[in-house]
Amino acid sequence: MRKSVLIAAAAVLIAAGAGFLALDGGSLFSANTTANAQNAQPAAPAVVKLVEVTDDNFDAEVMQSVNAGVPVLVDVYAVWCGPCRAYRPIFEAVSTEYTGKVKFVRLNGERAVKVAQAIRLQSFPTTVLIKKDASGKVVYYTMSGAFPAKVVRYIVDKGLDGSLDMEVTPRALPPLK
Repeated sequence: MRKSVLIAAAAVLIAAGAGFLALDGGSLFSANTTANAQNAQPAAPAVVKLVEVTDDNFDAEVMQSVNAGVPVLVDVYAVWCGPCRAYRPIFEAVSTEYTGKVKFVRLNGERAVKVAQAIRLQSFPTTVLIKKDASGKVVYYTMSGAFPAKVVRYIVDKGLDGSLDMEVTPRALPPLK
């Protein structure tokens, strides 16, 4: 029983990066953990600064980009929303893959009430892709929920190639003033 507990503890410590661990006569010891810890170089997370969109700057940050031919992906969140907090790093990571092709922004749906009403916000988190279609109309596609990166990429890619079934933008969306 004691060895199985020690083996389980060793597995946990190895997974936690404690260095090489071994069992010796029923005792657990760490070999060279100080050297391993000193040599370990944690990967620096990519710093992504997304524009925070509000009712006041929505036209300037989103609609001007859309009118210039740059699609915009909006992460609509609420501060209290757990799934929103879990989705943020996924959204930010995907944003680095589309630099120059799609503008990624965040919007607090509880503070930007006019925009939330215009996009018919129903839940948090919601991701909205806004772009011009082939005829020049502003269209949008919404998906509610926190999704893995591959789903966000799929939506962006299909939105870019025009194969998403996008709705014509509600009257209130451009402009909001």
